[in-house]
Amino acid sequence: MAFLLRKNVSVAGHRVLYVNEKGPGGLAGLVPFLDVVTAVDGEALDDTAKSLAAMMSQRVEKRVELTVYNLKTRALRKTFIVRGAPQSQSQSRPHVRG
Repeated sequence: MAFLLRKNVSVAGHRVLYVNEKGPGGLAGLVPFLDVVTAVDGEALDDTAKSLAAMMSQRVEKRVELTVYNLKTRALRKTFIVRGAPQSQSQSRPHVRG
């Protein structure tokens, strides 16, 4: 999903919709509705070819660098997340839309 930020500037990535405060996203400081994940371990995300869920499923229980753009502050930052092994099929999908 691409977001138009201001004239001739846009950012592509996956918008964070939900964060469990005690989960990996909360510990990484992700902010629901305002954060857009733009890259995983330096590999840019886009809304056509790359899926955040697929990239994260290959990195279970590993430290992963996320590049995140905040729509409110209009600032890009890097944070780290460690996704644990899913406990069930319903919990294996990250809560992001892209």
